[in-house]
Amino acid sequence: MITTVKLKITILSPVTIGSGAEWSPYADYVIDNERFYLLDRSKITQKVAENDNWLEQYVNGIASKMNNNRSEFDLKLFLTGVLRENIDNMSVFHCPLASNNVNGKLPVKALLRTPLYEAYIPGSSLKGAFKTVLIYDKLKDADIKSVLQYCALSDRNKRDIEINRWLKKQEQQLEGQTQQSKIIQQVTDSAPIPKENSIVVDCWRNNMPLRFDCISEGATSQFELTLSNYTWQKLAKDINRFSYNTLTREYNSLEDDDKNKNYRNELDRILDLCDESPANVACLRVGFGKGYFANSTGDALFAYIENLEDEQTKKRMEDIFQTYLQSIFKKGNQIIQDFDMYKFPRTHLRISKQQKPLGWIKIEKV
Repeated sequence: MITTVKLKITILSPVTIGSGAEWSPYADYVIDNERFYLLDRSKITQKVAENDNWLEQYVNGIASKMNNNRSEFDLKLFLTGVLRENIDNMSVFHCPLASNNVNGKLPVKALLRTPLYEAYIPGSSLKGAFKTVLIYDKLKDADIKSVLQYCALSDRNKRDIEINRWLKKQEQQLEGQTQQSKIIQQVTDSAPIPKENSIVVDCWRNNMPLRFDCISEGATSQFELTLSNYTWQKLAKDINRFSYNTLTREYNSLEDDDKNKNYRNELDRILDLCDESPANVACLRVGFGKGYFANSTGDALFAYIENLEDEQTKKRMEDIFQTYLQSIFKKGNQIIQDFDMYKFPRTHLRISKQQKPLGWIKIEKV
């Protein structure tokens, strides 16, 4: 039986699903009074074309910054001091900036947006997240030991090919070979979210600052999900169990200290929602910042090893898995020597000012 259900999304923590584009602090945006302004380049180009001196300052200033040369050029001062323009008038949208370093010159990793700069969550991202949930329980009962044998391969390309081939086989066994038998038939893109529901946030990852264009907390949207021989109520229950288990793993890997207090409180809040949500309501993490154990294979591998009773076998499998994780989570080209899978992930991508995780949404039936 094919059923289509209309669902509402509510953003629980800032969500970013990258478009691949980056906005430069030297050409694309300025910060004023802790607000982020994405500039309209066409307006600026039209304005500077009125005066040859303005045009020369603008082109040379941007070029010097892009080439990392020393320059006194400041885009905000150029707009307000030289062109004598209001920043708001020269921007396509503006939003709050959550940052402990508002003067930091960081590129902004841009969201997927419409030509009118409205954000949306693509159906492909939602579908991928749902498929991860569906295969989660199946992997618990699968021959996960064979995946660890692939993890031990030294040839990275061969290792990735074998792991992906194994995972694809599990998916085919779960859903069958034909389109008609697939549980998830279709997931539409979410309805556009007004650009007013935006926030730019700073995060830290491996001691490196990152700046993201995000959908802000509290924003809402809708999409449609078509299922075959499955109900949304059952899928919502599966989602909450998956989210609770993987989030608990992240929570337990955090030290219980003042540094992590606010972040742990945020995770606690979402754990309660996963555990106590009524039927037809689910909490799920999407987009950038999910972490390795929001991946069904990663969580299944960890759980398999964690539950081994024979200590000798357990130690051998731990060594394999830790070596595998070390190879895919390097610091640049440097292997992390003192790696401990039970304290992984070693770094938690969090919003530095608000101490919140990225990517959590609530989905409920309309």
